Amino acid sequence: MCVVQVDCPCAPSDKVGINSVQRAYEEILPMRAMKMSWVPYVPLEDRLSRIEGLKTKIFTLHCSQRRSALKHLKTEQVKKFDYCMPCKLH
Repeated sequence: MCVVQVDCPCAPSDKVGINSVQRAYEEILPMRAMKMSWVPYVPLEDRLSRIEGLKTKIFTLHCSQRRSALKHLKTEQVKKFDYCMPCKLH
């Protein structure tokens, strides 16, 4: 499990960077291509109340790729998930 914390005044980036020691370059993709997105963090005590009115500045990285689908991916595609990190573009 990996925990990513983003502390900035603007919304988190919708881009991910894929980089490792073995790669010659960093590949930047939209999160949608990796089936990832930022979702607002909702504290446990607020989960049963109305979420629409909740103002949060905390977001968690969510991946909607099913585990069963990961078993059928090619090795190169699985490595992208291993080395995928959110990136901030200037």
